[in-house]
Amino acid sequence: MKYERIPHITQIFKVEPFKVTCLWNTGEMRVKEFEDDFERWQTQHYDLLLPLTDYETFRHVSIGETGTLQWVNVPVTFNFDGETRTEPLDLDPIVLYETSKPLSAYRLVPVEEAA
Repeated sequence: MKYERIPHITQIFKVEPFKVTCLWNTGEMRVKEFEDDFERWQTQHYDLLLPLTDYETFRHVSIGETGTLQWVNVPVTFNFDGETRTEPLDLDPIVLYETSKPLSAYRLVPVEEAA
């Protein structure tokens, strides 16, 4: 999918066990479920992301400066241009957008659109 603007999160509406409902700059409400990601992260040894499998850690999600989900309680240390930095764990907003579902996919009863 080609984006003229990178999608980013403008508001978090709900945090449930391993599920986050967000408003995006596209105007969409989307739900990101993480349980399938957890299995992949464990299989592929993405140890950096595994703290999110603990709900007490996961539930402290917020929106970072770049408009994506971040966890300030999971610090990540890395080297950039010879400088060691520590920042909150955050996830790629494009991946989050592409792997989330529109809120309408969660309707249990069909809702007729107003004429």
